[in-house]
Amino acid sequence: MLAKILFTYELARRLEGTGVTAHTLSPRFTRTNLSNHYPWFVRWFAALRMAQAKAMPPEIGAKDVVFAMTAPELEGLTGKYFVEGCEAKSSPESYDQDAARRLWDLSEGLVGQKFVF
Repeated sequence: MLAKILFTYELARRLEGTGVTAHTLSPRFTRTNLSNHYPWFVRWFAALRMAQAKAMPPEIGAKDVVFAMTAPELEGLTGKYFVEGCEAKSSPESYDQDAARRLWDLSEGLVGQKFVF
């Protein structure tokens, strides 16, 4: 989760002034079929966990993503973090710009491609 937030904040900084925005969010625990290709015991554990934690149906889980992509009030804003559709503070570590740059550079190295805008 920290890497995703760091990467998004760095992406937002690099896209500044382009008109393209980048936000990140903490996903709700959502009931999906993503574990269907795993062995039976993983599927069983996932089903148990979803029942215990009252996982949201996909329609509810997707609301936060759709909000971050389409909300008129976010027009012109970038690099925001959302929890359940509300702007929130991410962890103190997520604001470490040096760590974000190192993650960016590492990501470019791993894929063998420079991310140019």
